[in-house]
Amino acid sequence: MRPYRSPPIMPMLPISFTVNDRPTETTCAPGGSLLRLLRSEGWAGVHQVCESGDCGSCTVWVDGQPVHSCLYPALRAQGKAITTIEGVAQDGQLSPMQSAFLDHQGFQCGFCTPGMILSCTALETTDEAEIRAAMDGNMCRCTGYQTIVESVVAAKNGHAQPTPVTTSGVGQSVPKQDGPKIVTGQPIYTGDWAPPATLHMQVLRSPHSHARIRSIDTTKAQALPGVQLVLTHQDVPRIAYSTAGHGEPVPDPHDHYLLDAKLRFVGDRVAAVVADSAAIATRACELIEVDYEVLPAVLDPLQAIGDKLREAWPEDLPVCEHPPLVHDEPESYQIADAAHNISGKVTLGAGDVATGLAEAEIVLTHTYHLPACQHFHLEPHACTTWLDEDGILVVRSSTQVPFYCQNLLCKLFELPKEKVRVYKPNIGGGFGNKQDML
Repeated sequence: MRPYRSPPIMPMLPISFTVNDRPTETTCAPGGSLLRLLRSEGWAGVHQVCESGDCGSCTVWVDGQPVHSCLYPALRAQGKAITTIEGVAQDGQLSPMQSAFLDHQGFQCGFCTPGMILSCTALETTDEAEIRAAMDGNMCRCTGYQTIVESVVAAKNGHAQPTPVTTSGVGQSVPKQDGPKIVTGQPIYTGDWAPPATLHMQVLRSPHSHARIRSIDTTKAQALPGVQLVLTHQDVPRIAYSTAGHGEPVPDPHDHYLLDAKLRFVGDRVAAVVADSAAIATRACELIEVDYEVLPAVLDPLQAIGDKLREAWPEDLPVCEHPPLVHDEPESYQIADAAHNISGKVTLGAGDVATGLAEAEIVLTHTYHLPACQHFHLEPHACTTWLDEDGILVVRSSTQVPFYCQNLLCKLFELPKEKVRVYKPNIGGGFGNKQDML
């Protein structure tokens, strides 16, 4: 089933081309990318990730040449022949490169694989160093690239012989069960399918590190044609919760709200808009008028804990006596020390630590500074929800913790568990980041 095509917010222009030898006549937005056009036409194997030409997951062939379709203007495809991963296999037979990726397990989550196969097929070398250099524009977090290189070498040397799928795994290497779907670009990820007439949500986010909302006016946003709903903190229950995907009892600080009058970081949620298309929802967010009371912010973690620094830190550092508080509510919400902006504390030890330190010949004390780190999964966070004919809230989400998602949704919206079903399709990478519920 093809994804629902959202109503446009700007005049659309006619365009005709072929996709995998199929004549196509459609319309596209001025300035729109070939990536978005192809996905709107139902070609799910063209994956939408960075949209800046960095990852290669959107690679297609235009007149036989691989391009990053996220950077390729859709209107330039007029009259051209486009090949996506869905068009690589011929007459039910996988191409040598597809077979090699199956045989040598050149993928894990598989989100990068369609772009990888299209880029690798265009290579004309079997030298490992040259392959790695040529594939610089295609990223993979899962594999470490070695199995990808082995797949390319095998395909180019004519050694691609996929292992037959077997029902018995005893004494044999069993191929990845969803491997054929991955190498042919079938729609197996969260964003590859949505029910007809799906609406789109966009979130207005805070431009300030620390602020309160004095007032918020959504009149103009609600009046925009195509907008179905605008939500602010006044429309949702104020229930503190943790986004970390751990089981009950949740050990993590309850430091989030669906929407709140206080904003605690740049990007914090201010309002949510539901509209007929993503473009309309984005425009509606721009029409929301917010009066912010900007509050003081401390961006250094050591300064943020205030006078607690004297007893917690061995170094002689200047102390911020009265730092702004991230959470100044009277409730604790399982936050370890809200008065000092300490969300949690972890202590590791065995035996009598004080005695051990006193008797030690050497005591080493050091301060470690770690940079921010992103898990870097290629598939973005994605979620589609609907009410089925039995009134059950169905949540199709790229999550590593479907049962935790169910538990939290039941808590936030006061629903019994039998009324919430969380469905997890294939995940295009997670690495713990999709254990966090956004």
